Amino acid sequence: LFLKRISPSATAWVTIRAERFVQNNLRRILEDGSIPSHVQETAKMYQELSRVRFLTRGGTRRWTALDGVGSFEHHRMPQYISCLRDVTYAIGEAAMYDEDGELVSF
Repeated sequence: LFLKRISPSATAWVTIRAERFVQNNLRRILEDGSIPSHVQETAKMYQELSRVRFLTRGGTRRWTALDGVGSFEHHRMPQYISCLRDVTYAIGEAAMYDEDGELVSF
């Protein structure tokens, strides 16, 4: 409601001021040259929490990563989905292994 009351010239003035503010601060930050050190210091505080899981009906084996577009077909996604269902509901011989080859149970 408030923005509807602002004239187009006032809106343009605010937009220009905001753009200049962002441009000036962005230029200053980029010229500073300390971004890599800030990113590296911050990255040291994070820990990888994800784990690789391998679903199979035939025992553990080395897993392969999904590489690029079209790789879902290569990895047979429909079979993967049905195997995930079977592992989740303990149907048949489907099993889940972690990246170290250890059986994962729910």
